[in-house]
Amino acid sequence: MDADRMGSVSRNIGSQLPLDLLSELSKESPRPSAIPLISVDQDGLPHVALVSYFELFLVRRRLHFFIHRSSRTTKFLRTRRSCTLAFMHMDYVYYVKGWARWLHDSEQRSVFRLQVESVMQDFPTVDERSVSLKHGIRFEGEEADIHERIKIREMVRSQSMKPAG
Repeated sequence: MDADRMGSVSRNIGSQLPLDLLSELSKESPRPSAIPLISVDQDGLPHVALVSYFELFLVRRRLHFFIHRSSRTTKFLRTRRSCTLAFMHMDYVYYVKGWARWLHDSEQRSVFRLQVESVMQDFPTVDERSVSLKHGIRFEGEEADIHERIKIREMVRSQSMKPAG
């Protein structure tokens, strides 16, 4: 079956995060969007969790994230490590695939660094161009919860930037 009749087409664009995604992840005030984080459960089946841009951050252009320490997602990532983050935006859709490396636990959160293996860019085929994604998965949160996540993100980022010694 040719690509135009199969629906959306994804293409591997390498193992580096694209510039538009790097720009989005570098914002001090991220958009109120959620990103599906797909890991592998104990039966080898996909397990989906949602993380926000507030829980994602870059350190030296490497993607890091934190999730609740006692979650099933944390357990699966610490056991199997493989995961995909699906970034959906009206201007792009990227599937970032890789290996999550557990770094440390805080009181309530586990921090991971993603070793990116491949980035898939999804784009509409010719017959799908009249239909477009208006926005990804959006959320609302209490100001205090959002500030807590920003604080955690900045704390982990500053610790990760310190020279090893």
